[in-house]
Amino acid sequence: MPLHLFVDAKGRVKMVTAESSGDSAFAIGSGRFFRSIKFVPGLRNSKRDSMTVRVLLQVGGGGSEPLIRFPVGPDCQVDDNELYWAALAKLGYQSACLRNFPSYYYLLDPDKSWRGYEYKVFRVDLDSTGDVVGVELSTATTPHFNDQIKSAINWGEYEPMTIDGRPIASSNFLVVLLLPTVDYPTPPLDFRNMDTSSVWDRLRVCLLPDTLGVMAPPIPKQDWSTKISEKFFSGMIPDLLSGRIRVDTTGTSRIDNLSNDYWKARSILVTSSLNKLLFPALDFSGNPRIWSGLIYLKYLDDSNVQVWFDWDHFRGSGVPCGLTDTK
Repeated sequence: MPLHLFVDAKGRVKMVTAESSGDSAFAIGSGRFFRSIKFVPGLRNSKRDSMTVRVLLQVGGGGSEPLIRFPVGPDCQVDDNELYWAALAKLGYQSACLRNFPSYYYLLDPDKSWRGYEYKVFRVDLDSTGDVVGVELSTATTPHFNDQIKSAINWGEYEPMTIDGRPIASSNFLVVLLLPTVDYPTPPLDFRNMDTSSVWDRLRVCLLPDTLGVMAPPIPKQDWSTKISEKFFSGMIPDLLSGRIRVDTTGTSRIDNLSNDYWKARSILVTSSLNKLLFPALDFSGNPRIWSGLIYLKYLDDSNVQVWFDWDHFRGSGVPCGLTDTK
């Protein structure tokens, strides 16, 4: 559940509220804990300023500890990109984002494609209208097809960065993941209409304002169906059940923070996660990184449930590219 922390210019939490009125009791109950945390306040016009921080609180059953997701961790690295950008938006900052990205070609090396994937990171400078004024390769794991992808970047369409609603020029980083699960040449991407796009099309290109946190979340090596035929009766499980999924540096996943009260649902979530082969999350140095996200099970009818993995909090910047299926 989303909670809002009101942090003053000295980094003290002054108030905790729930985004939904139905979660007010959790906001009240967690207030003492959050007020014990000291934050480094954000800067506005080079001065420390009060701000609102959006966090996610997940409460499991069976005595399991709650999971709290913050925008930035104690190591000053971004832990949750969507929350990070939401916090900046509260300060009047909106990073640049992609609207459209054209087709491009890449020739895969079949010997490497299932051990990992290649990627390229470009620095992209945009003016205050969103036009590209500079493209420079920042890092790449392969020297091939740089010019073609540079051309695609120049033909892409972007929304400019804004501060207090005023468009300004910006420097950004555009990440292109050369996934073995994508067909080349790739289809053009319209980031305003991605509901029917594949998991990989929703993840393979992203515009980021900096290189904090992860470059790529865990990515599936195979397609999956999120609708599972299982005999459930109304009332056996909540309409929506969530748990935490942890993916290690080898791409192996584990489920925790899920109530044991719903053993059959837990079994489905664990089996679903273990059957999925994943590339691990990567940082901007290309090193595998441990990743924690959320997994959901939704009751559809007495014969079907739906399982989906929510990596959507990795991507933000107005770009609807994540693994969250239509709910």
